[in-house]
Amino acid sequence: MKKINTFRLVVSMVSAILIFTTNSLSQVLPYIGQTPPGMNPVKFAPNNSYVAGSSWWWRSSPVFSPGGNEMYFVKYFSSTETHEIWYTKCVDGQWTIPQKAPFSTSKFDGNPVFSQSNDTLYFYSQRPGGFIFSVARTATGWSEPVALNIQLPASSAGVTSFYIAKNKTIYFAMMDSSKVNPDIWSSADIYRTEFINGQYNQPENIGAPINTNIGEGIGYVDPEERFLIYESKKLGGYGWHDLYISSRNQNGKWNDPINLGSTINSGEEDGTPQITPDGKYFFYTTIKGRDQGYTPYWVDAKVIYDLIIDTTVVTDYDGNTYKTVKIGKQTWMAENLHSTHYSDGTSIPYFDYNNDTTNSMIYGRLYAWATAMKGAKSSTTNPSNVQGIAPVGWHLPSKAEWQQLADYLGGTAIAGGKIKEVGDVHWLSPNTGSTNESGFTALPAGMYAFWKEFQWKGSYAAFITSTDESVPNHPEVAGIKLSYDNAEMTIGGFHPDDALSVRCIKNAVNTDVNDELSKPTGYNLFQNYPNPFNPSTTIMYSLKTQSHVKLNITNILGEIVFNAIDEIQGVGIHEYQFDAVHLSSGIYFYQLVAGNHRETKKMVLLR
Repeated sequence: MKKINTFRLVVSMVSAILIFTTNSLSQVLPYIGQTPPGMNPVKFAPNNSYVAGSSWWWRSSPVFSPGGNEMYFVKYFSSTETHEIWYTKCVDGQWTIPQKAPFSTSKFDGNPVFSQSNDTLYFYSQRPGGFIFSVARTATGWSEPVALNIQLPASSAGVTSFYIAKNKTIYFAMMDSSKVNPDIWSSADIYRTEFINGQYNQPENIGAPINTNIGEGIGYVDPEERFLIYESKKLGGYGWHDLYISSRNQNGKWNDPINLGSTINSGEEDGTPQITPDGKYFFYTTIKGRDQGYTPYWVDAKVIYDLIIDTTVVTDYDGNTYKTVKIGKQTWMAENLHSTHYSDGTSIPYFDYNNDTTNSMIYGRLYAWATAMKGAKSSTTNPSNVQGIAPVGWHLPSKAEWQQLADYLGGTAIAGGKIKEVGDVHWLSPNTGSTNESGFTALPAGMYAFWKEFQWKGSYAAFITSTDESVPNHPEVAGIKLSYDNAEMTIGGFHPDDALSVRCIKNAVNTDVNDELSKPTGYNLFQNYPNPFNPSTTIMYSLKTQSHVKLNITNILGEIVFNAIDEIQGVGIHEYQFDAVHLSSGIYFYQLVAGNHRETKKMVLLR
């Protein structure tokens, strides 16, 4: 399929969220002048004004305004047992001395949240009239607080935290007095209420797999509700409360939560997660080391984006759907394949463990190497380019691709633990080193040995690769083995006739424009691909008539910093190639103006 007007752009590009009325970028010293963190969390303590001590403790992460020139946070004063909202702002390049917000007049105020339009600030309060209040910007500061009209069920025993999405949908954690539990905090569940026709509807419990009988608290919600980060005391964590992430699939359901791992979570208390409006940094509070109070730490937000589950629905020929997970630059199936047909409808030879089909529904089916390859030649490349048994758009991973996964997770010595399902429901005890912090959720499906015997279920997981490593008189293919009694990912050899589990990897996005798009019936700006990207991506758009086209990049203040395209272009599909080699990680926006059509989309650069 032909492409029309292909361009290449190497440009220093900065991110943009919305257009705000605030100081110019040159006047704003970001993040109180702190050196940005890398991939390891560091303490956020600009000066003594922000160091907790005997008089007060932190009770929230720093919350920055969309324009980056204001910061709000919560102080807890033990002498009066009060929670107050404080703030500082950048004026002429200098951050003011922190002071109490004028609207913070209750004994318990907290959880400040900015609207994306920067004109409203929401916060939690125990003052009469509600539990979430808002203040609006005025010429002199903030308006008087107004309570949001959200109806709580009669069994409500209190609200602990909340967050607001772009469309004003609110997520909040609420305790339920109808649940009998010695620890009332263990009754907290996360609820969701939508803003429809000017009012909030009846809150609904978002349910499993996020809510449990242990107690959860909401922290951060992606503006588009694609994922959320929350607190939980569920088993298998590192401390009292750990932070977890769950993404939302295309059916609106929440995927299995992933623990943020030991890079973030400590053996103590971790909470109040926040991603900055520019999408660059992740904040949270923790008690660890000799820190006093709930000290805020920050880290490159890539540690979060790397954990987000790919929302692509993977369906095989039989109609089975599979969860997926993005781990580093790879997107894997998060379940073992159990298809009985290739993507062309041809039947697949397979084994159900112990010839019991109920095992296949839990552990997947077992396939020999020739079956998995479907006539393809051995591949050692990354990617393998062998579809074989995989569904359309996916492929059978090579040994090199499994090695890439192990390297990303810290090496083969510990990677096995990071991809094994936690606990002993399926794995035999002690299931050493299992954290499943990657979200891969490997299960001990065992194998069917070439001497015609089922073995290992509950003890070992074994996966096929596309790589043949046979030598004369010694047939052998590369495979992956995980064990119940260690945290290793062993990359070793199996007999080609051994039947093992299969996990597939998503193909790179096909950049060919399809026939349907080549005859556009309207103006369209398509999502860039790949997205997230590093370091290059393609922006594609269609024109139904010859038009004067502008493709602009704006900075965080809404100012145009680069005119990518400004010319007359003809009917058809157009592409623009971005090479973001000079950019840092973050959220970027690109805007198309063609005739009277104006459209903006977001893309994410991950380093």
